[in-house]
Amino acid sequence: MFLTNPDHRDRIQSAGQHRQGMNTLGIIAAEAAYNKCENWLDQLMSCIGGTHDWVDAFVRSDLPHVATIKPKGTSRAWLDASKALDPVELPSSSEDGSRDIEFQRHLVEEAHIHISPGSSYDLAGTGRMRMDLATSRQLVERASVTSPPPLPQCSFG
Repeated sequence: MFLTNPDHRDRIQSAGQHRQGMNTLGIIAAEAAYNKCENWLDQLMSCIGGTHDWVDAFVRSDLPHVATIKPKGTSRAWLDASKALDPVELPSSSEDGSRDIEFQRHLVEEAHIHISPGSSYDLAGTGRMRMDLATSRQLVERASVTSPPPLPQCSFG
């Protein structure tokens, strides 16, 4: 953890708060990441951005009742599936009966795709799904329901 504000540091390190400890290797790795990895980070951000653009294009062309939301500063995409879920009959076996949780269960069991229901984060997320894009493009491509064009591969040097 790198903090310049002593009040924030004291609050985080107070009793009952999460404390992070670093071993020697962690300190060396963090220093290298901050001082020598700008090129790698640029490549990573380009790769994740390209994957998000691909997901956005795929959703727009193949899933007309789903919309993508691209937040800044994260490797997650939000999929607004609320219009797609409205007419779908899903069994209500979840404890709270949330349709997005049932939809998530269906995706895991039937399509072997795991994305997180938005209601897990707060009530405003109901009908939305969170998709982690910090994975290989091959996995994202395999998760699609049709045969889209292949994704360009990312390589980091």
